[in-house]
Amino acid sequence: APTYTAHAGQRGKATVDQVLRYALEAEQCFGLPVGIEGHYPTPRQPDFWLFSSWEEYRLLLGSGVHYALDLSHLHILATCSGRIEWSLVQELLANDKCLEVHVSGNDGSADQHLPLEADDLPWWFPLLDAVHETAVIFSEGKQSPAYPLLIS
Repeated sequence: APTYTAHAGQRGKATVDQVLRYALEAEQCFGLPVGIEGHYPTPRQPDFWLFSSWEEYRLLLGSGVHYALDLSHLHILATCSGRIEWSLVQELLANDKCLEVHVSGNDGSADQHLPLEADDLPWWFPLLDAVHETAVIFSEGKQSPAYPLLIS
C-alpha cells in the first residue's frame, strides 16, 4: 500500500501526544506515510474519542503528522459544537499532509455512511475544491440503486 491510515482511538487508551508520536514511529517503521483519522463527539460521552474537537483537529493540522479527513465526522462535530470552523476545515483539506478525504452523509448525530444526495448536499461540499492535489477523495456512503454515486 502507498499509505496507511487508522482511527485515532479512544481517550484513556492513549493521549493526543502519544497518538501523534505513534503515527510518526509507524511511518518510520513502514517506510510510507501513516495518517490519523480524527473522530467526533458522541452524545453520551463527548470526550470518548481522541481528535473529536475543533481544538484537537487544529493540533493535528499543526503537528506535521499525516491524516485522513472524514468530512462526515466533521459534520457530527459541527452539529454537536454548534459551530463550523470554516477556515480550519479548508486548511485541513488543502494541507499536503492530508492523505485521504472521506465523504458520506449523516444527520449530525452519528456516522451513518449515507450516500450524498444531489438535492441535499452537506455544508462542507463546496470546500472539496480546496482538497490538496495528492489527496485521495472517496465515498464511504452506502450505495443502493436508488442513490447514484456523486463522488468517485
